[in-house]
Amino acid sequence: MAKGDKAVAERIRANELEVAAFVARLEKILGDTIDTVLMDIQAGTTGAVDAARILGGIRRVLIDKGFNEEIGRLDAIFGQELKAISDDLKQYSKGKQIFGDTDKTIVEQLITFSAEDVTKNFDSYVGDIRREIISGAITGEIPAAGAIKEKYTGRIRANLEAELNTSLSAFSRTIQASKAKELGLELFIYQGPDDKITRDFCHETLDRDPPIYTAEEIAALDNGQGLDAMIYGGGYNCRHQWTPISLVKAKELGYQDGD
Repeated sequence: MAKGDKAVAERIRANELEVAAFVARLEKILGDTIDTVLMDIQAGTTGAVDAARILGGIRRVLIDKGFNEEIGRLDAIFGQELKAISDDLKQYSKGKQIFGDTDKTIVEQLITFSAEDVTKNFDSYVGDIRREIISGAITGEIPAAGAIKEKYTGRIRANLEAELNTSLSAFSRTIQASKAKELGLELFIYQGPDDKITRDFCHETLDRDPPIYTAEEIAALDNGQGLDAMIYGGGYNCRHQWTPISLVKAKELGYQDGD
């Protein structure tokens, strides 16, 4: 593995670990919330339980336990990736600032959209859990907290991690493509792992020696998922990146015009 490939792979892995830790914290908040809501219900009078209290209980307790503050920390995860992009592109900026005020506004919007997507995804599971608790309250068979957590949390973790990794990678590729155009960089090197879980599309794209493509070539690539290959690489949850590269550096790696 080339030095540049190794650095990108390490960055991707570091991002995955940050995302996993973030989702684990959300998972704990949800688990603690389920415990709290069920204890509140079980401590109430036997018989009919106020459905409105149950409906509002999960969201209220989630907020009390720090859900909103945790979602706010997504800024740090995306911010780290933004810094890495800036460091990569600095060599081509001729001393100019990489990101201006307009860029910062756009970046903030992209981060906000990602946070909203995570919240909506999380809320869909919370809704399922809430319905199960209400059904139990109506029938008088309140589900055990452990059973609910076992049923939902692993699924939530897997889906949220995939969703957030996809959002973070798409965010990175979007910024890279935009800044590359501004800096007059038309070439991109495809970087990331080539292992037993690598998609055929990514394996074939990496198989070019060197795996350097023009923006026009990337636009014509078909990842089989109907998604823009520049922004989504091989598709949902792709672990690879398009890194802008100058013609001089490309030739140093063996690239020839017209490859």
